[in-house]
Amino acid sequence: TFDTTRADAISAYGDDNASTPNLDALAARGVRFEMALTPLPTTLGSHTSMMSGLDTHGHHVPRNGTPVPESVPLLAEKLQAAGWDRIAVVGAMPLKASMGLSRGFRAYLDTSLNEQPRRTADQVTDDALRAIDARPDDSPLFLFVHYYDPHTPWIEAPQDIRDKFVSPDFKVPDKGRKSLKGLQARSRKGQKIGRKLARSMRKLYLAQVHWTDQEFGRLMDGLKTRGLMDNALIIMTADHGEMLNESHLGQVYTHGPDVDLPVTRVPMIVAGSGDFQTPKNQVVSRRVRLQDIANTILGQAKLTQDLGTGEDLVDVWSGSAGPPPPHFAEATRSGISPLKGKARPDEWANAHYERAIFNDEAMLVWTPWRKQAPSLFTLTAEQRPLDAPEKLTPLKAKLDDWDARAPAKA
Repeated sequence: TFDTTRADAISAYGDDNASTPNLDALAARGVRFEMALTPLPTTLGSHTSMMSGLDTHGHHVPRNGTPVPESVPLLAEKLQAAGWDRIAVVGAMPLKASMGLSRGFRAYLDTSLNEQPRRTADQVTDDALRAIDARPDDSPLFLFVHYYDPHTPWIEAPQDIRDKFVSPDFKVPDKGRKSLKGLQARSRKGQKIGRKLARSMRKLYLAQVHWTDQEFGRLMDGLKTRGLMDNALIIMTADHGEMLNESHLGQVYTHGPDVDLPVTRVPMIVAGSGDFQTPKNQVVSRRVRLQDIANTILGQAKLTQDLGTGEDLVDVWSGSAGPPPPHFAEATRSGISPLKGKARPDEWANAHYERAIFNDEAMLVWTPWRKQAPSLFTLTAEQRPLDAPEKLTPLKAKLDDWDARAPAKA
């Protein structure tokens, strides 16, 4: 997984300014999903959805810092029971072992081991390859690798890589009007952010994704050298995206307060060889979810697909799946003030934050704490306003029903 990575930060998804040759190569030998969605724009909860097959209301993890309940079955536990080896290497503190996703892993290398809040991409790759070399036997391997580098403050990529995307003297200041917080404050006041600055900020972000792609390529080369790619399934995705300068949709240069497509649409690429052979260079337009990953892996491992509500992506790319189920997403904060939209102690933590339903080729977005009417958009990368009143009422009813079934509290 790439943290904080929008679908359009991957060049295979069509952005001319993006540069991710290793992921493009993965897509060329596998299946790329055009519209993959996350249930929330935060790291721990979305990774829990990947590993449990459940959305936020199912796994009860509304944001970072709320541990995964022990009652929630996880993918690594299923693979452990089936005799697989399980290794995880994670790049940042939101996924530290004490949060619960470590259940079922034989080796779980988190950032608390060396007392730093985040690992750089090259450190993650090095640790993953070392952990593979230290395996006690040659049982089938489930490897989970999490790269954090696309997350702000966008300083992890080596300078020579950043120089290829932006001027060598361009830096995001820590304070002032041009800092990330300064740009957020200017946007809230309705002030425009200049095109040149916005373009440079986007390219600095894309430099981080390029650097992460480079390390992903080194990981793939390391697996190949070790003879582990001849019979393998590789799934690449992201936990959520990042709002850049989309002020017409929501809050800029952040994630958490909004559920618009820049943060809820993520890349998803699946490529397999040997027993796990996938079609090559296939693009799937049908909507899928992070919740679909766990049962897809269980199916490939010839195990019962009983984690959550996730579909088998094999059925999707083969055309045998039916219409996609409704997808729900919810924000984790207002982004304005800790008191705005805060839930009561007896309510689900995200009950008043922005939420969305994706269904019937449309998306309905509603922000309860703002006390405004819901908005309807096209379910396309551009997320354009949609004038279809006949869709608004049934979508809002489905969203209300989902909210009504939320846990009483986290």
